[in-house]
Amino acid sequence: MKNVNLNDMDHLNSVIVVIDAQQSILSATKNWKDVLNKIEFLLSNAIAFNIPVFFTEQYPKGLGSTIGSLSSIVDDKVTVIQKMEFNCFDNENFVKHLNSYFSLKYFIIVGVETHICVLQTALGALEHNLIPIVISDATSSRNETDYKIAVNLFNQFEIPILTAEIFSYLVTKTTKSDRFKHLLKNVKKFNN
Repeated sequence: MKNVNLNDMDHLNSVIVVIDAQQSILSATKNWKDVLNKIEFLLSNAIAFNIPVFFTEQYPKGLGSTIGSLSSIVDDKVTVIQKMEFNCFDNENFVKHLNSYFSLKYFIIVGVETHICVLQTALGALEHNLIPIVISDATSSRNETDYKIAVNLFNQFEIPILTAEIFSYLVTKTTKSDRFKHLLKNVKKFNN
């Protein structure tokens, strides 16, 4: 994936996928409260910027649903996909809903765990001719070694790694917009 031009990334060609941000899974990972904060920051911006959002839930019957603070940010402006698969692209319902976005190019990934579902889904995005982008401060694993190995694999496959703030500024583009005002407010709110 050499020469990816992130400057053309915007709300019209991007989707954010929050992978398995369920209390029982997320709270077992390192720095999970910081990760949750970054996901909340990103989702607040996504809703204001009209970026489509997907939640996936791994076996919700046994592991519960997405953490309530995330659901309250997006209200009904989210597609929730229940799954058993690690790679979201192995779930027919996920692919069906994703295919309804015809101009989709950038596949923004947050959630857990970095070395399992995040990694396999990023590789699945590559196979579907999308540009996966992993938001490093909004992903986590139970242990640091697995997280670091996953990041090394992203680098080997040339999958871009950004932070929630870098992504948000990339899609904001200019200070001459309501998006920028919203972003500044969120930077202050979520970085306290």
